[in-house]
Amino acid sequence: MNVQKHLHYSKQFKSLFFYIIAIGLIYSLTGCMMRGMHLGQPSQNKPKNKAAMTSVSVTIDNMIKSAISDLAQYDQKINTIAVWDIPVQNSVIDPENLKQKIINHLVKENQFHVISRENLSRLLDEQSLSVNGNIDADNAVKIGKLIGVEGFIGGHLFVNKTSIELYLSLINSTTGVIDWSYSQSSDL
Repeated sequence: MNVQKHLHYSKQFKSLFFYIIAIGLIYSLTGCMMRGMHLGQPSQNKPKNKAAMTSVSVTIDNMIKSAISDLAQYDQKINTIAVWDIPVQNSVIDPENLKQKIINHLVKENQFHVISRENLSRLLDEQSLSVNGNIDADNAVKIGKLIGVEGFIGGHLFVNKTSIELYLSLINSTTGVIDWSYSQSSDL
């Protein structure tokens, strides 16, 4: 009975994982196409002043802090983590800045060994692997074994005129399964 139940949950996780990856890919491709179509035109979603931009940045920072706090409370066996590229849609927030904020909060929790962006890039370059794009289960397992990372954090950030949405997940690089997922929305 337990084995059947485990297999059932395993199939559900795999289906959910591939669904999330497919949606992420569609969002990424759509966002890239939309940005290409509007080059040279001012974005309607950019904050109009410095105070609004600061408010967006502080809100995102607080959302990340909540997410990492939630991850720290999750009972998992993953200690060594790398942060994958986090696509940012409709925002003036730099994706590298977002990634660094996540890394900073992971380190502050003092529960994780975090592979720096530079080391991750160097290790992937040494193995002739790419660090761009979304990570999937196969890449997580392959890369995790090669560079000694137990889990990868990936996700998306969406910002529009009225709200911010943050989605993060932790992919176990041993199993390829999403072990933890977090989403939060905040009004501006």
